[in-house]
Amino acid sequence: MRRLEFYRVKRGDNLADPSFWNDRFGDLDLRIHQNELYGREISGAVDQITAAALSRLNDTFTPAIIEVQHKLADATTLTAEIRTLLEGLQNEQAIDGGTF
Repeated sequence: MRRLEFYRVKRGDNLADPSFWNDRFGDLDLRIHQNELYGREISGAVDQITAAALSRLNDTFTPAIIEVQHKLADATTLTAEIRTLLEGLQNEQAIDGGTF
């Protein structure tokens, strides 16, 4: 709600009177304070949404990442076994005098 008329300085106002300024500053302070409280509510809601989103991402992607890590480990093991077999074949070919 706009309160411009409350803040407007009118001809004849005593600008040296503390109550002239104190009333206006008091009103401004109350309005700013309400906005700060609302800002804290928004911040809290954002924190809750962020936590929920991170939890969902964690629940969704962690199993997939674990599965990929297992498959990568299996592939690494198979690669090492294949390399060992190839080295064995190369050694046999060298002994027989053939080339691989």
